[in-house]
Amino acid sequence: MVVYGCLQAVTCQIQKKTLYRRCKLYNIPKVEEGNRVFYNRTLIDKYFADLAEEINPDCYYTPEQVMEKYGMSRNAVGTFALQHNIPRINRHHEVYYSRAHIDAIKEKQDKLNPDSYTYAEITEKYGLSKINISYYVNKYDITRFKQGSRTMVLRSEFDKVYIEHVMEHIHPRNGKRKATCRKRPL
Repeated sequence: MVVYGCLQAVTCQIQKKTLYRRCKLYNIPKVEEGNRVFYNRTLIDKYFADLAEEINPDCYYTPEQVMEKYGMSRNAVGTFALQHNIPRINRHHEVYYSRAHIDAIKEKQDKLNPDSYTYAEITEKYGLSKINISYYVNKYDITRFKQGSRTMVLRSEFDKVYIEHVMEHIHPRNGKRKATCRKRPL
């Protein structure tokens, strides 16, 4: 039994180009009569069944949903999906990303180790700049590691080194910091 190619394209809501491309990919034989093209119905049904089924919105995000939920731009969503090999489905000029994969990766990125600081947390707690933090981390060889895009610094080591450094530079009589730089002689 044969089926007219354009009718199948209408029932699956795909373009003719996609129909022809998939038929060529799966080596589905075609019969041409004038300007009409016919394909084997059983093979069409077999290889196009995945295009006919509906997408469950509970299992997939659209790019707009990801943008809204995680505050990302459309380009960032596409880049994020490519970097993390997130499964996606393209249907009717729409892209759908796996909800489970995106949520798992984002949840993992948001969990921070309670035994370590980010640079932002150190800045907030001690009022240090990134350069000052890097100075302490490098000079005193404090343990650091990457978690996602963040650099994490071991909390216990940094607190110990910073408190010792601050206590070392406080004048014992008046409690003010010692001057660390000397004036040049004229």
